[in-house]
Amino acid sequence: MANGKGGVLGSGVMSTGIAETAAKAGFDVVLRSRSAATADAYEDRR
Repeated sequence: MANGKGGVLGSGVMSTGIAETAAKAGFDVVLRSRSAATADAYEDRR
């Protein structure tokens, strides 16, 4: 990811862990999920 951006599809345990690790490393991350409820649940855990 030469441009410092990334996307993660899904909002399960593994996907949110990958997104969180990338964000902590300074990458801009977009997390996409089929269900708004599961994506919102991740936001609530942060």
